[in-house]
Amino acid sequence: MNGRKVVCGSQTGILLLYSWGCFKDCSDRFVDLSSNSIDAILKLDEDRIITGSENGMINLVGILPNRIIQPIAEHSEYPVECLAFSHDRKFLGSIAHDQMLKLWDLDNILQGSTSTARSETGVIDNEVDSDDDDEMDVDNNHSKSSKGNKRKNANNGHAVGDSNNFFADL
Repeated sequence: MNGRKVVCGSQTGILLLYSWGCFKDCSDRFVDLSSNSIDAILKLDEDRIITGSENGMINLVGILPNRIIQPIAEHSEYPVECLAFSHDRKFLGSIAHDQMLKLWDLDNILQGSTSTARSETGVIDNEVDSDDDDEMDVDNNHSKSSKGNKRKNANNGHAVGDSNNFFADL
């Protein structure tokens, strides 16, 4: 909170707020968040955080005044392990014990809609399939096999394009 406050989650579901430098005694508590452990916290801005709980719930929470702004999403009762923003802060990523990475559209979340935010999971395919049959689509464009060429074509650990900005906000 602008370098003045530190927010910590607890196993009892209480958010503890500490003044920077005074870590022996918490200055404020938020007890109405959850009865489950708060396992992940992500700062959205100076007044709001996003929390992930043991019960799989992801909440948008206001700090000072302490209030739950809205539930964002859930991971089907699995504990949320980690929360992170995409490099452009358009998506919120969450990982839980269900071994599924879920992406949540932050624009949809921050508009304050009463419905649950749209979740994108798995492979995204933007092509519209005009076939109504149940057959698998096959790509007939045969390219030269890259067997044995994997090392030659690899980028040797260097980032490609804008992906080098992935950790820029950390």
